[in-house]
Amino acid sequence: MYIAEIAPAQIRGRLVAVNQLTVVIGILLAQAINWYLVRNLPQGATDEFIRSSWFGQQGWRWMFGLTAVPAVYFSSEMFLVPESPRWLAKNGKTNLARGISQKNCGEDYANAAATEIQSTLASEEIQRVRFADLLEPKMRKVIVLGVVLAVFQTMVRNQCHF
Repeated sequence: MYIAEIAPAQIRGRLVAVNQLTVVIGILLAQAINWYLVRNLPQGATDEFIRSSWFGQQGWRWMFGLTAVPAVYFSSEMFLVPESPRWLAKNGKTNLARGISQKNCGEDYANAAATEIQSTLASEEIQRVRFADLLEPKMRKVIVLGVVLAVFQTMVRNQCHF
């Protein structure tokens, strides 16, 4: 969401797509690492064997630890990311918002973005958003569909013993 909000329109889609691709590649790498760690697990191993072997005693710790390292690094780096210019402008820090936009994309973009943000914040649309809007008839259908799909997915998982 942050990338989509802060990026210029001409490269926004590319940046969001690259972000999604890196997430998928990260998940794939985590699965590959986990597979590599259990590659020597005997075929047909019982729960008791797994519990008493390296796989049950230490293997899961390695799986968790090796995939947690990039997550911890990413989380620590998030403290270096500035606030969103839109959030800053909404909270009365327009000069700081303009400065962040200028640093990321240049002066022309910063001026255009500041004007667009101010016009959006001044519009009626942003002022009238309420949680009660979720209970409107057209939203009820979407919410009911989501609940039905979630229940269906839970039933399928429980039947197939994943």
